[in-house]
Formats: sequence, C-alpha cells, structure tokens
Amino acid sequence: MRFVTVEPADRLDRDGEALLLYPDELLRLGPLAQALTALAVSPATLAELTAGVVELFGEPEGQDATALVRAAASDLVARGALREEEA
Repeated sequence: MRFVTVEPADRLDRDGEALLLYPDELLRLGPLAQALTALAVSPATLAELTAGVVELFGEPEGQDATALVRAAASDLVARGALREEEA
C-alpha cells in the first residue's frame, strides 16, 4: 500500500504548517500532517513516510514512529488530503 497526496486547488506552506484548498474544504495542517503531504507528493509507502518523518523530527521518545505515522496518514485519508493506492 502506498499513500499519495490528493492535489489541492491551492496550497500555502508557512512556518511548518500548510493550508490546502479543495473544492469543498480548506484544510489547515500542523507540522506532521504538512510533512506527510509533502513527502507523499509521489506515492510513498508507510515505511518511506515514517523514515522521512523521523529524519525531519527525530525518533519519538517512548512511542512507535510507525504507529504515529499510520494514524496521521489514516486521518489525512479520511480528510481527503491523502489517498491510498495499491503498490
């Protein structure tokens, strides 16, 4: 399974956050979600997204980075900013 960013009509990245404009919604993304949508401009696996997030933010103390990225990516899929594709 790969994740890919759903291209917005417009995007503004600023101060580690992003605004994504879709036909029916404006999404405001915090730093983790902003990073995930930037990393998934080209299709990326969960492992690739996790590696990119860890490179940007470091390994989270006492938490599983893959689980955190999976949860954030799932939320972005539900919100329409990412979609899942078969590998």
